[in-house]
This record gives sequence, C-alpha cells and structure tokens, in this order.
Amino acid sequence: SMRCVGYRQLWQHLEGAFDLEEAVHRGVIATRQLAKRQWTWLRRRAQAQWLDPEQPETAQSVIFARLIREENSANTS
Repeated sequence: SMRCVGYRQLWQHLEGAFDLEEAVHRGVIATRQLAKRQWTWLRRRAQAQWLDPEQPETAQSVIFARLIREENSANTS
C-alpha cells in the first residue's frame, strides 16, 4: 500500500522527483511524524497502561488480570 511510511518517498525517487538521499531523508521525516501522531494518540487514552518490555512476566500478569476482569464483566451483564 502506498500509505506505508517510506513507500511514497521511494516511488517519488523512482519517478525521478528527487535522488535517493532525499527520498531517505523524507522517509525519516515521515517516520518521525507518524511516531509523533502515535504518541499523541496514546497519551490521550486515559486507560492506557504502560508495560515494561524488560519485564515480560509483569506484562503477562497485567494482561491476564485485565482479560479476566473483562470476561467477568461480560458474564455479569
């Protein structure tokens, strides 16, 4: 899909719009812009719970507890 980060810039390069170095530079900028939008979206999620990837056991416990809570909530409704 042309919506993926970097594809548009690479195609523009292949079509002769600018050299490869400029395409890479524009791809990096597009990646940073996407990351900024994602962080903004995540910060606005009030119930987001951040998990430490260095502690997979803790993450697993948190996810399991949340799934159990949601299942219990669905069964009582």
